[in-house]
Amino acid sequence: MISVIFSQKAIAFFVKTFYNNIVLKISLERKRIVGLVRKEIILFCFNEK
Repeated sequence: MISVIFSQKAIAFFVKTFYNNIVLKISLERKRIVGLVRKEIILFCFNEK
């Protein structure tokens, strides 16, 4: 019984950690992509003038 409770807690912990890592990676990638897009837009506007 104790081992079942422990394993459920362990699984929940691993899932949470895994999920947080994925969310963090996605948000970092999104920031990087937004930064690149902004740079492209700024360069484009600058070149158009």
